[in-house]
Amino acid sequence: MGERAGLAAGGPLPEAAAGPPGPGALRRDLSGPLRGLVTGQCLGQCGDGLAQIAFAQFVLFDVGRGATPGRIAAVLAVTLLPFSLVGPFAGVLLDRFDRRRVLVLVSWLRALLVVAGAVIVTERWAPAAYLAVLLLLSSSRLVLTAKGAALPRTVRRERLVPANAFSALAGSAAAFLGAVGGSQFVGWSAAAGFLAAGVLYVAAAGVFARLPYLGGRAGGRTGPRLRRVAADLGDGVRVVARTPAIRRPLFAVWVHRLLLGAGFVVLVLVADSEYRLKASGYGIALAATGVATFAASAVAPLLAARYSARALVPAAFLPAAAAAYVGGLYPSLWVLVPCVGVAAFAFQVLKVCTDALVGGATPDAVRGRVFAIYDMLYNVSFVLAGLLMVPWWQTGHQRALLWWVAAGFVAGWLLALGWRPHRLRARLPGRYRGRGAALVVGALPALAFPAPAWWWLAWFALVPLMLVVRAAVTRREGVVRAWWGMAGFEVAVQYWLFPSIGPALGLLAVLMGALWLPWGWAVHRLLAAPLSGRRVAAALVVVPSAWVCAEGVRSWQSLGGPWALLGASQWNQPVMLATASLGGVWLTGFLVMGANTALVVLVTVRQAALRGAGLAVLGGCLAAGPGWAAVRPALPVVGSTRVGLVQPGVLGSPVAQQAFEEAVSDQLTADKPDLVVWGESSLGSDVNSGVSSNASLAALAGRIGAGLLVNGDAPAAGGAGFYKQTLLINGGGVVDTYNKIRLVPFGEYIPLRPLLGWSADISKAAPTNVLRGDRTVVMRSGSLTIGPLICFESAFPDMARTEVADGAQLLVYQAETSTFQGSWAQPQHASLAAVRAAETGRPAVQVSLTGDSAAFDARGRVLAWHGAGYRGAFVVDVPLVSGSTPYQRAGDWVLAVGFSVLAGAATAAGVAGMRERGGAGRAE
Repeated sequence: MGERAGLAAGGPLPEAAAGPPGPGALRRDLSGPLRGLVTGQCLGQCGDGLAQIAFAQFVLFDVGRGATPGRIAAVLAVTLLPFSLVGPFAGVLLDRFDRRRVLVLVSWLRALLVVAGAVIVTERWAPAAYLAVLLLLSSSRLVLTAKGAALPRTVRRERLVPANAFSALAGSAAAFLGAVGGSQFVGWSAAAGFLAAGVLYVAAAGVFARLPYLGGRAGGRTGPRLRRVAADLGDGVRVVARTPAIRRPLFAVWVHRLLLGAGFVVLVLVADSEYRLKASGYGIALAATGVATFAASAVAPLLAARYSARALVPAAFLPAAAAAYVGGLYPSLWVLVPCVGVAAFAFQVLKVCTDALVGGATPDAVRGRVFAIYDMLYNVSFVLAGLLMVPWWQTGHQRALLWWVAAGFVAGWLLALGWRPHRLRARLPGRYRGRGAALVVGALPALAFPAPAWWWLAWFALVPLMLVVRAAVTRREGVVRAWWGMAGFEVAVQYWLFPSIGPALGLLAVLMGALWLPWGWAVHRLLAAPLSGRRVAAALVVVPSAWVCAEGVRSWQSLGGPWALLGASQWNQPVMLATASLGGVWLTGFLVMGANTALVVLVTVRQAALRGAGLAVLGGCLAAGPGWAAVRPALPVVGSTRVGLVQPGVLGSPVAQQAFEEAVSDQLTADKPDLVVWGESSLGSDVNSGVSSNASLAALAGRIGAGLLVNGDAPAAGGAGFYKQTLLINGGGVVDTYNKIRLVPFGEYIPLRPLLGWSADISKAAPTNVLRGDRTVVMRSGSLTIGPLICFESAFPDMARTEVADGAQLLVYQAETSTFQGSWAQPQHASLAAVRAAETGRPAVQVSLTGDSAAFDARGRVLAWHGAGYRGAFVVDVPLVSGSTPYQRAGDWVLAVGFSVLAGAATAAGVAGMRERGGAGRAE
């Protein structure tokens, strides 16, 4: 029914609605049917807010006993999806029935539903509560659609815009009041919230009953119209897909709403899990978004008039990104509430602009169908946000989640700007295209490390980066591309640092990537066209040497220590890792880089002789490990030892953790272990907190009949800090101790704390510096000699060599890694024990509190491995050997050779440059 026909059917408008529009026009309209229509709408929406809060309280706490992402997603699904499911049908129904009668009857139906809801929650019938709220909010959609259809009958066309704005603002305010008011007392009784909503619905029915006829008609067949809804929606989807002016703003709304939903869920979880508030966290989140929506609805027309709706669509992502980032810096309730409010404000501005853009770009014949699709995207994205949080949420990880949300908003901003790869290529200078390519392909070698552990990828994964570097027009640009590529590698291989240090990971990657500048210089100087036999021969030696030199500098403790060294990618292939016993992880890395260099030669040169040289070097690098594994003398086996490894997993408290460790260690008695090892920070209290603590552990060691290796915090004399200390305990008490020497930068101490101490305020950096030990220790448990090292120290080859030189038969690493639970950090860490075993020719075990725990023999072969999900204790038989490897005796000779080669290449390049400049000067 057209608007003019509807007005005619309804008779003349009230006198108050007549007259030209002006400042007082809307005020005059409020004296007529518009006032009653909006009043009834507000009473109903206030009741909706109350009912939603009562339902959320029932699901999250009365039934669920706490807010979780899954329960929040269920609440969002029930409270939002009905709008999308009923919306396409509501218009069909309300064109066939008397709208005023629909408003009255539906209001009474809602009152009956909430009374039933009060009974249901009292009896704790959870499935029935879901059904009742689903029906309740589905019927709410009929009321809102009827209101929208009836509004043109209460004011003239020229006053529809301010009337719609007033209706939207009043409805938002009413829903906000319902949510805020409900959150104050539904914690006391969810049933009371439902009953209060029922009172508001009855009042709304009374108001609607006094309205004049609002259009619509009785009779007619509704069935055929309903069957056409699906086909009509299909037409709308095709229009959206074919029209960029519609598709792009709708996509922007979907992305923004999805990310806003993620922030909404984080706010609810933080409020309900970390703060004991009388108000519901769900109500607080609704209130924050409601206030912001109300304010944005009032401001959006002014912003659009000044900056244009099209410009505000991408701009809406930036305030939300900043808010999510700030929320990650300080993830407390008092910061998250305004941050979510800012994101909601930005979203509402985006939505108002999108309404205008989509409405203007959509043909009138399909406008209703397009807006039905819009409505579904709007609500489904919020529910989807709750579902996505189910696998991602972990208590204490809200900082990381919010920073990922911030990154999503930045990506949405780029997409909303109309970013396309082909356009980017056209707009960016060539140097940035090359640097961007280097950043991406530089991350490929990360897949060779755990958890993917595609060890074979390391042998050619660096070829794309080297090709990008050698293709640079100038040597300086080639060096910069190498820098960008290695920054990408550092981010990819240590992404798990993001929850702890946030955006500082990018700064760390930039600093670490700079160490590969000499490598980039060597790649471009020796492999860029045109190639000669001399340059190819030099490249096959200098490029791997430059790589190893960069890793050697990267491994200094003051720069963070060694991590993700290229040779360590071969940890799960003892045959390929065999070269580590000859020259350490450095030699294995040299050979892997040599293979990558040879492949670059093979794909870039045409001369048969040069290709033959590249093929020979490639074959030699690949065969070095298997060849040495076949001919090296075997280390004589001198017996074996039984080691018990205890991994408690994630538990609620240090006390519960130690109780679990003691219980499962007691169960190892029948296995007769020679040594039982707990992880780092395995003690529930300070290691010297009392004699009774040590006595109970000594009694436990006596019952097992084995040495017990534990770890905890040991306060220094005078209370000036503490050490990370390992204790060996037998039936007689503490036998020996070791204090950790190599500490984790920012995790256990902050380098240059007077200068960089501020980092502890915006990240999980160490609030105080842990004290350092001053020497390694070899301990004896019965006839077994062990070299105990703690966590991060497994990354340092020299520490393992020192322990073996002092007589250690078994390397023992105690780790925690709970900070990076579920990430690649845990298997990356455990794999390092295999590399240390292969280098020194001594078996190694690593025990973690929360995973991964593993044992390796003297050649680095896996004897046992339990991942992060394991909880318990296991015993492994470890063969013991005597003798030593060439690397154990000779040390880091590969590094010495690498630095010598690189220095020689730099000297030769300098001399050649001087000759060229001298020749040019004489020619002048």
